[in-house]
Amino acid sequence: MKKILTYAGIFVLLGLFVYISFYKLSINKLRQSERSATEEKQENKPITESVVQDNEPYFDEALNIDGVKNNLANEDVIYRIMHEMANTKVIADVKYAAIDITPNRINALIKAVNRSNWSDKSRLLEILNRWKQGDFSQAVEDHNYVWSKLGGEAGKATELKK
Repeated sequence: MKKILTYAGIFVLLGLFVYISFYKLSINKLRQSERSATEEKQENKPITESVVQDNEPYFDEALNIDGVKNNLANEDVIYRIMHEMANTKVIADVKYAAIDITPNRINALIKAVNRSNWSDKSRLLEILNRWKQGDFSQAVEDHNYVWSKLGGEAGKATELKK
């Protein structure tokens, strides 16, 4: 009789262990899918007038923004970064992201564009060199140019921020 009770106890404990393990696993998967859904919603959510703050990253062949290493040899990446920088200077109905315009960031972009053979290389350098001098008087046009290169429709800049 003792043997049967011992085996029954072991069987119950084993069953309880398996149940708890599967329960924890399913809870973790549920939490992970909730996190992924939340991150996806935040990724596609327009921003307000706040600007993403970051520490001055180190630049060479890549630009680190919010922990993401961006390939500056990719024309679309340059457009995206310039667009997000221009968002800090303009008013638009919708803005999806904004990053600070910093001397290091501008210098890294100038270096990358200089190495390129893109058809609009001179236009990009003109914009970046103007920004390097602190001249944002044409930021609306600059924003709309890079935004159009990204295929943007909603979010066209209408005026400079005061």
